[in-house]
Order: sequence, then C-alpha cells, then structure tokens
Amino acid sequence: MFATVFYVFHNANLLRCVGFDRLRTLNLTKNHLTSLPPLNTNLDLNKVQELYLSGNALTNSVMKVLSGYSRLKVLHLAKNELTEIYDE
Repeated sequence: MFATVFYVFHNANLLRCVGFDRLRTLNLTKNHLTSLPPLNTNLDLNKVQELYLSGNALTNSVMKVLSGYSRLKVLHLAKNELTEIYDE
C-alpha cells in the first residue's frame, strides 16, 4: 500500500502503532508515544535513516528497539522521559 513512501511526518497526533515499508525518514514528534513496537521483519523499518521522536513520553525501554535501527543516522529524542542513553 505504501511501497513508494520514503518520508512520513506524523507530528502532533495520538498514534499507537505505525508501520510502513521502505521509509527513510520518520517523524513522530509530539504523539504521546510511551513505547515503540519491536522491529518487524515484514515491514523492514530497519531502512529508516532519520527518526524524530521528540516531545513524546518515551522511557529507557525504547533504547532496545532503537538499537535495531542499524541504518539510523539522525535521532531526535528531546523532551521524553529518558534518564540515560547507553550503547549496547
């Protein structure tokens, strides 16, 4: 359905789950997100290079999911509920 979508901007919504194939940039700023779904091999979000997650309610548990984004070059996490950033 979204096979040719490369950029998605979903700012200021109340989204609970998002999944698109072939994305390079994903902006989920100000969506009241408390977690991220695990990467799904069928929806290869591993291609995401820019991820904007500022202004949500994400906690340290999100770091495990983010570590799966192996092509990530830009990550914005400002204004969340993170208390530490670590590299696994």
